[in-house]
Amino acid sequence: MTACAYYIQRLVNPVYSGKQSGAPQLLRGALSVMALERAAMVAQFDAAKLEDPEILEFMKRIKVAVDPAFDAMGNAYRYSTRVTVVSTKGGRHVRETPYRPGSPESPLSDAQLESKFDSLVAGILDARACGRVKDKVRGLESLPALEALIADLRAG
Repeated sequence: MTACAYYIQRLVNPVYSGKQSGAPQLLRGALSVMALERAAMVAQFDAAKLEDPEILEFMKRIKVAVDPAFDAMGNAYRYSTRVTVVSTKGGRHVRETPYRPGSPESPLSDAQLESKFDSLVAGILDARACGRVKDKVRGLESLPALEALIADLRAG
């Protein structure tokens, strides 16, 4: 993965920070979990994931680097990334993302947003409370007050 931004460079390159950081391992771990589980939600960032042998093995195949060209594009592109996957047969697949998903420049679809909400509240709100919250949020502009929404959030 190639990323942008001064603060990422400080994490990835110990020359900038003057000390070795655990950030490169954390980035490789996060990318490994996302690749293997096809998700990047709360469950994927459990500390136990960094002890999973499959994830640890996959991490060895990931390199993280900074691309100064992203920084040169300015602050608006500070979350830009480029992921290059090289297959075992030598094929290269590249995907560049100038904006993070869910940003104003790259909004989530209604289905993606609802799926993200469902993932985040799983285990916190039961299915009925989840449905009530979604219904109220969909009609937020017409709610006379927020007390009913807040009550549903607390009831979970």
